[in-house]
Amino acid sequence: MNRIRVHLGLIAVLIPAVLLGACGGGDKKEPTATAASGPTSVADSAVTEGTLASSGSNATDGLCQVTIPETWVDDGTGRGLTSQGDQWSVFGNKIASDEAWNSARDLLKSQMSSQPGADIKETDDSITVTLANGRGYVERVRFTDRYCEFSVKSTRDQPENVTATWINVAQTLAPYEE
Repeated sequence: MNRIRVHLGLIAVLIPAVLLGACGGGDKKEPTATAASGPTSVADSAVTEGTLASSGSNATDGLCQVTIPETWVDDGTGRGLTSQGDQWSVFGNKIASDEAWNSARDLLKSQMSSQPGADIKETDDSITVTLANGRGYVERVRFTDRYCEFSVKSTRDQPENVTATWINVAQTLAPYEE
């Protein structure tokens, strides 16, 4: 009885092994999927305004909007991830006076001035902050009754072509109108 069990056990092991071995094919090597090493052209190519207008999608917080590349993730609340996994957001706030705008601009300036290597540029109607090594970008723009802001935060250094995409997205900032 034990011999029968041993023989059945061997047969149970050998038959699947032979069948699986026969599936290997001939001498021809089949391609295998491997992860690409290095950047992809979609993730690292700068997006132009024309490209955004024709192939992007609108993202909004209900007050402001931007056009983001199709490769970015929008969670539906004006926030999401870039194709590199960086966090982006668009948001706005109502303002009723020059003083309210000046306060909103000055608040951003004071928050970002402590960031190492922050490059802050401002005009009467906008403030732009670029963090060193492509670690982040913020653009806040004044419109008639509100300001709108687009920002990206990265946990690693980003090359210029990636930050160029952020800048192009920020250039699409506009009030959201239903």
